Amino acid sequence: MKYSYLLLFVFFFCCSAPEKTNELMIIQGQTMGTYYSVQYYTNSAESFQEKIDSVLVAVNQSLSTYIPSSTISQVNQMQDDSLRIDKHFKTNFSLAKEVYNKTNGAFNPAIMPLVNYWGFGYERLNSEIKTDSAKVGELLQLVNFDSFTIVNNTLVKTIPDAELDFSSLAKGYGVDVIAEFLDAQNIDSYLIDIGGEVRAKGKKQDGVSWKVGIRKPSTDKNERKKVVQKFSLNDEAMATSGNYENYQIMEGETVIAHTINPETGFPQSLEEEIISSTVVANTCMRADAYATAFKVMGLRKSKEVLAGEKDLGVFFIFLNEENEVDTWTNLNL
Repeated sequence: MKYSYLLLFVFFFCCSAPEKTNELMIIQGQTMGTYYSVQYYTNSAESFQEKIDSVLVAVNQSLSTYIPSSTISQVNQMQDDSLRIDKHFKTNFSLAKEVYNKTNGAFNPAIMPLVNYWGFGYERLNSEIKTDSAKVGELLQLVNFDSFTIVNNTLVKTIPDAELDFSSLAKGYGVDVIAEFLDAQNIDSYLIDIGGEVRAKGKKQDGVSWKVGIRKPSTDKNERKKVVQKFSLNDEAMATSGNYENYQIMEGETVIAHTINPETGFPQSLEEEIISSTVVANTCMRADAYATAFKVMGLRKSKEVLAGEKDLGVFFIFLNEENEVDTWTNLNL
C-alpha cells in the first residue's frame, strides 16, 4: 500500500509540473550605419545581446571602410603589396569573386574609387558632385577586381590605388554570422534583420512561417511605408537592392543613385529598368550580392544568369516598355 501511494505521488508530480514554453526574445541595436533586429524563440531567460553585439563589432572591424584600422581599410591603403587577412574578409572576398565571375563583372567590389567620387563612400572626392568624364575614365582603370588575389590567408594587390567596397554584401554577411551564432546556441526559430536584409529559420510559436515584406520603391517616405509584396521565408534569406533611399542631387537638379555601373563608371538614375531587386537564397550574403548585381544588369541579363542559378528566387519591380511599373518573379507567391 505504501508503494502504491508513492507511485501515485510521483505520477501526480510529473504530470502536474509546468512545461517550459518558448518565449519570443527580441534584440535590437545599431550596426553598419543602420539598425539590426533579432527575434528568436527560447526557453531560457538569457539574452544574447552582448554576444551578438561583439560578433557585429568583429565583422565591422574587418569590413567597414569607415573604420581606418579595419582590414578592408588596410587593404585599400596599401600599395602593390600583400596583407594578412581575417576570416570575415576572406569569406566576403571569396563569395564576391564567385558572383563577379557569374555576372561577368556586373558585381564588382573594386568600385570603391568611383563610390567615393560620386559621394557615396567614406571619402567624397567630388565635392560638388558634378560630371567629369575624363576623371571617371581615369578612375575606371582602377576598377579591376582581378588585381586582387588571395593566396592562403594573404591578399595581394597589384594596382596600388585600387580599392574594395564590400557594402553590397556585408549586411547580408552580418545576418549570416548572427544566424551561425544562434544555430550554435541550438536556437531553431529566428528572424534576423540588418537594414532590410533578412534570414529566417524554423517557424513561429503558432506554427506559421516567418513573414517579411517588400516596401514600395519611392522617394516619398510615407509611400515607402506601404508593403507591395509579402513573403514567407522557410529556412531562407532575402535581400533587396533599390536606389530610392540612398541618392544624391548632382549639379542642383539631376538625381543620381548609389548603385554605380562598373562598366560605365556612372551612377544609376532612379528610373532604371529594375527599380527594386529582391533575391531569395540560402544565405543572406549571397542574396545581398546578387540583388545588387541584378539591379545593375537589368531584366534580360538577369534572367540569363538566373537560368544557371536555379536555387535563386527573385522578385523584380521594373519599368516596362510602356514606362509603367511592373513586376517579374520566379517564386511561387
